[in-house]
Amino acid sequence: MSLLQTVQTRIFGRYAAVSAVSLVTGHLLLYSFHSLLGIAPVPSNLASTVGNTALVFAANRRWVWAAEGQVSMRREIIPFAALAGLGLALSTLLIWVTAATIGEGLWVNAANLTAFGIVWIGRFVAIDRWVYTR
Repeated sequence: MSLLQTVQTRIFGRYAAVSAVSLVTGHLLLYSFHSLLGIAPVPSNLASTVGNTALVFAANRRWVWAAEGQVSMRREIIPFAALAGLGLALSTLLIWVTAATIGEGLWVNAANLTAFGIVWIGRFVAIDRWVYTR
């Protein structure tokens, strides 16, 4: 295995670990807002995604890609926010359709998981190739 492949494997492993933690915190927030507090599915999804995105950005920036120094709005925050927005848009659409056709409760969480799963690999490639290049 080449040095680049080794680095790539380690970075992807860390990305997956951050994503696993993010999955738990995001779904706890979504479940809490929707099922425990009784907030509608779409606003619950918006609040949980926004609340979780700052944690994910900080963990990815520092621990996964080991970026240091001042954060660049143009090079880091805008692309990360755009990718998070893509996941939010897709998850909101799937949650809205799911709530209207299948039902609410844990179905809302399943729709959210499906949408962010679809975006997950694309986000890794985009961040690795265009935001934190080596």
